[in-house]
Formats: sequence, C-alpha cells, structure tokens
Amino acid sequence: MGDETRAAGAARHVILLTGDKGVGKSTVCQQLAARARAAGYAVTGVLSPPEVAPDGGKVGIWVEDARTGARRRLAVATHLRRGLPVETTHWSFNEAVLQWGAEVIAQATPCDLLLIDELGPLELERGAGWTAAFDVLCGGDYRWAVVVVRPSLCAPLRHRLAGLTLETVHVTDANRDALPGAFGSRLWGA
Repeated sequence: MGDETRAAGAARHVILLTGDKGVGKSTVCQQLAARARAAGYAVTGVLSPPEVAPDGGKVGIWVEDARTGARRRLAVATHLRRGLPVETTHWSFNEAVLQWGAEVIAQATPCDLLLIDELGPLELERGAGWTAAFDVLCGGDYRWAVVVVRPSLCAPLRHRLAGLTLETVHVTDANRDALPGAFGSRLWGA
C-alpha cells in the first residue's frame, strides 16, 4: 500500500465477477491488477491463481497477496489429499494459509483497487475462510473492488453486501480477453 492512494473519501464501486468454472475469472483479475499497477494505482487484496497439472487439470489453488506478490499454496484437490480440517466437496484447504489470506484482506485498505478472488462456499455457506472481506468491502476505504464469486453464490453475496453499489459482470470465453482493458477504462480512464 502506498502512502498516498486515491481511495480516501471516494465512492465505492463493487464489481462481482462471475462466470463458469475455468472460464478465466482469476486471469482477468491478474491482468487487471497488472494494468492498475502500471497506471500507478494502489492494488491490494488476494488473487487465487490455479495450480494446473501437466494434463491441464486443476489440482490446487494458490493465494497471492496482490500488494506484495507473496504467494502460498491455499488448497489441493480433495481427491489428492483428504483429512484436512477445512474441506469442501472439491478442495482441502491449508488452515494457516486461509488465516494468512484473511490477514492480507483485513489489512488491504486503503487502496485504489481491492481484489478478492474469491468469496465462495467457505465464506457464504459456512461463515469461515475470508469472512474478513465482508467488513473490508462494507468499510469502503477503496475506490473500486472486484470480487470473484461463482454464479450460484451471487444472490447470497448480494444479500451480504446489501447497501453497496454492486454490478455483476459475467466472464465468458468471448469477453475474457477484453475485460481487463474495459475495466481499466472505466475504473481510471486508462
């Protein structure tokens, strides 16, 4: 976080970035972060790039601090490793890394662009994981926020963030490559 950000006192705009599994939501976030940094904006939050096996299958999830680039392995596919304290149908999560990500989110503001990739079943159905994001998003000490959420969880997230101005953008194969530039034009006129 820079000493000076353009977020202080600015209106809050939250984009819910959604789309089918594997369509490239995390990639859109990574490219948007790179463009924002290049334009001199303070970018914070968490990115969750996939860990992909040589055969192209997703076998894990990393979490990356959008401000520093520090990265840790967040989860592995449950078919590869079971028995961790925090599991969903598809993923076994590292509790220490979940906590680290929550701390990154809790300390993410003030900023120009806040990225939360992603709020999912842990947060919206179990009240676990990165629930710190709800307070940070509602606190509003950012100019723009982009939150990745799967389509089936958009309604619960909208309910949880009632009172904020929310816009839903669906990532598709057809628009994925153009979205970072389109967001950049809207977010900071670049």
